Amino acid sequence: MKIEFTNSEFVLVMDALDLYTSTFQLEYNKSGEVDWIAGEEAENADRLRRRLSNTEAAPEGPGSASIDPFGLPTWEN
Repeated sequence: MKIEFTNSEFVLVMDALDLYTSTFQLEYNKSGEVDWIAGEEAENADRLRRRLSNTEAAPEGPGSASIDPFGLPTWEN
């Protein structure tokens, strides 16, 4: 199964992951690095963002992007 994204949808997903990462990283930092759940959430979102940005799913010019959700990182990784 693959999910098809337009360029604007792909950018929106990447922006949302950036916001999610920074929000939880800020929460983790404010807790004095005690809130390990916020730290893990920030790391997981950042890992997913980096993995998506390094795949061939990153669109080049007009068109769409395909992402195989089964190829994304899981909790076990």
